[in-house]
Amino acid sequence: MTSRDIVAVVTRVVEQSSQKGRSHAPLLVDNLVDTFEGEAKAFLEREAENLERLFEAIRKAAEAGASRENVTKLLRGVKRVLRNWDSVAQPIQLSAMSRGMDHALSFDVATSVRNVALQLNNEHGMRWAAEELTKLVRDVFAEVPRIVELISKDMEALERLARAAKA
Repeated sequence: MTSRDIVAVVTRVVEQSSQKGRSHAPLLVDNLVDTFEGEAKAFLEREAENLERLFEAIRKAAEAGASRENVTKLLRGVKRVLRNWDSVAQPIQLSAMSRGMDHALSFDVATSVRNVALQLNNEHGMRWAAEELTKLVRDVFAEVPRIVELISKDMEALERLARAAKA
């Protein structure tokens, strides 16, 4: 099987056996996911490193006063890498959620994205970019409960800032 097919099969098995992370999957499925995670770890770490390089480029662009268009191009790169990363991390996240845990690497990556969003908003006045990244984190890390909680608060804060700006 191709890597893509393996990911699809493992994801489907975890989704069905854990009711999309809402109940604990059988031990055999947990063991399958643990093995899958071991095999996927190098890929996930490489993609996390790619994200960090993009975050550094975004920080530098923001500090240099880059145009919205240039920052948007970098954000597209983040979206592409993060969605690719998530396609492999998805079954691991679901399995962890079904066990009442957060997938540690997912939590770390989500926190990194969140930190960039906060920095863009707080230090560079780029609320639009912060909103875009925050929505992305909400969508990609919906299976990481601690992140969902943090991002919900961030979304509320960004909405308050948007209302205040309009007023």
